[in-house]
Amino acid sequence: MHEAANYIKSMEKKIEELQSRRDELKNASPSNSFDLPNYVTVNYCYDGVEILINCGIKEGCGFALSRVIMELIQSELDVVTCISNKVNGRFLYKIQAQVNALVYIDLAELQMRLANEIN
Repeated sequence: MHEAANYIKSMEKKIEELQSRRDELKNASPSNSFDLPNYVTVNYCYDGVEILINCGIKEGCGFALSRVIMELIQSELDVVTCISNKVNGRFLYKIQAQVNALVYIDLAELQMRLANEIN
């Protein structure tokens, strides 16, 4: 019976230690994913380009998705799909656009212009 009581006490102590460690890890990680920078990546895909945008959901710090769409239209890209998700306090956008066969797209330049729109 004493061994069972000792075992229970050691398990309770271990639980307290693990809870304390969990709390330390929570405090060590960024408390808000809002603090992470917004970023955009642009890649070629099957018949066009794929744009991935990751941005925080901080009130007053968002961006107008319409500005991104207008930038794509001005680059002579036809937006085919736009999917948005909210994950861990951030918005994730995936935009696929078709490229006109006669238009050359400089991905680095497009990515830079889109980054200016979201920041």
